[in-house]
Amino acid sequence: MHFPKSRWLFTVGIVAVWLLAEVYGQGLLASDSETEFVVIVTGRELLEGAYADAHTQFLARTLRPLGGRCVGSVTVTDDEQEIGRALDYASRRSRIVVVTGGLGPTGDDITRQTLAKYTGIPLRESPRVMAEFRRRYGDRVSRPSLRRQAQVPSRGTHLKNRVGSAVGLVFDDGERVIVALPGPPRELRPMVRNELIPFLARRFGIQSSVESVTLRFVGIGESSIQRVIDEHIDLPAEVRVASSFEAGRVDLTFYGHSGLSRIRESLLALRSRMLERLGKHVYSIDGSTLEETILQLLADRTTTLAVAEVATGGGLSSRLTRTPSASSVLFGSYVAATNAGLKALLEAGASGTSAQAPEGNETVRDLARRVAGSRRDRWVLLVAGPENQDANRVALCAGSRAQGFEIESVGFRPGRSGRERLITRALDFLRRTLAQ
Repeated sequence: MHFPKSRWLFTVGIVAVWLLAEVYGQGLLASDSETEFVVIVTGRELLEGAYADAHTQFLARTLRPLGGRCVGSVTVTDDEQEIGRALDYASRRSRIVVVTGGLGPTGDDITRQTLAKYTGIPLRESPRVMAEFRRRYGDRVSRPSLRRQAQVPSRGTHLKNRVGSAVGLVFDDGERVIVALPGPPRELRPMVRNELIPFLARRFGIQSSVESVTLRFVGIGESSIQRVIDEHIDLPAEVRVASSFEAGRVDLTFYGHSGLSRIRESLLALRSRMLERLGKHVYSIDGSTLEETILQLLADRTTTLAVAEVATGGGLSSRLTRTPSASSVLFGSYVAATNAGLKALLEAGASGTSAQAPEGNETVRDLARRVAGSRRDRWVLLVAGPENQDANRVALCAGSRAQGFEIESVGFRPGRSGRERLITRALDFLRRTLAQ
């Protein structure tokens, strides 16, 4: 049978287009030379609201500068069928699936067995893991809970856990890879940095080394930063951008492969242009937190800080005291439920019933002076409660007796996210006041 050449070429073209559509539709090819992955987070407590999903944020933020792009995330309970449905979805999207949680010793830790059943890859006891368990746990190695955690995929590999006992698991069927990581962040995060990234570099060619610069912003939204970049910053073709946002703080990382020529010079020049446009909103270029930046500003002034808070439930003091350098700079803190309660707390021997809620800026400054005590050089950060006339606004006050006290009225939404944003605004207000 004669088959015209033109028709043959047309048919080949149609088949090629169909195959490409199938491949891209299943997520088997990452666009723009990126390695795509999907995250499945397991744990009933996350769905009940006891904890927020920090694993997806960490994985996306850590792998993004290396060329890894998260294209989906699912949170499911510790149930074999639910995990199976999530795996069906994730496997259609990407060649790489990262599952977190469920590798521990208890009965509801079912991730190991569920993944073995789903992939058809049997488990085996790893002599190498058992040898490590003997070194670390001695006679306890015979416990069923430890031996269970020494079960690893017969096809694939495992990832060392230098902090806990649950090793990471890699199920590799040659087409797709499913990685299982332990749930506790103190185990998961070092495993990702020390074990998962080198594995992904070997298996999928993600970058294991990049040059990057990070700018940390406060007091400006992500969309506003992007508008400045679009209108005023000419990004070099070899530079990529990754961002993260939390409670009013934005981290922006510019990065490129360390093997590219002059990449460091390009990144530093880019950072300079960003600082020219948005420098007043940048609180760090060296990775310091907002809290660390403020405590360093206070240390440079050789002074201390006293904190008083009403609307933030002690969160502001907690943020500062968790910072390693806090003990040398933070003088102390006062936490009260109301402005009247704060005033009573500051007045030695005064009863809560006789205290009057402060009204107006002068009374807020009076509270700040009480917090400062007799020290004229001690700095104060005060978050007063909602103003009488508007329950959705609070007063921020920062300064010292010697310099005077600045006041700013800001909006406030009750609830955890509202408090976190208010804490960021209060710290930024102190930062700006210190910089004057």
